[in-house]
Amino acid sequence: MQKITSKQFMSGDFYYHAINLGGLFKFFFTIFPESLEIAKSNSESLTTLKELNPNLTEHIVLKDVFPNLSFVSRVFAWLTVIFEFLVAVAILWKPKKIGTHIIFIILLFGILFTRLETGFVSLLAISGLYLCKNIKLKLLYVLIILGCITLIITKFGYH
Repeated sequence: MQKITSKQFMSGDFYYHAINLGGLFKFFFTIFPESLEIAKSNSESLTTLKELNPNLTEHIVLKDVFPNLSFVSRVFAWLTVIFEFLVAVAILWKPKKIGTHIIFIILLFGILFTRLETGFVSLLAISGLYLCKNIKLKLLYVLIILGCITLIITKFGYH
């Protein structure tokens, strides 16, 4: 509900800004170095703007890291809400089923690959661990938790 009521999120502005500054999809930027350079340039421009006197009314224009980024960010916002809703319904409807845990784990990996929110993902994985009956999936949850804790200890990602 929080995401649906947020104009900034549903318009795609959150993703647009984060992608242009290199805060999302860092994994894919290594595959496309030209996008990484644009993201670095955007970040440097924003840092320079923050150092200026706010009364000077200076501004910057972010360069898109790839074409049609505003459309892609809007679609990604809607897909995020739809997928999170499906996971929530599955957990409420069939919390012990293997299929529920598979889509929940897909959501966890999706969060890790897009934003590396390690603390949040580890808390979600702990919740999944408590709900799960399947020993193999429990082991996968434990691996996710240990991986996130390792990333937190090494100060890699957001926590």
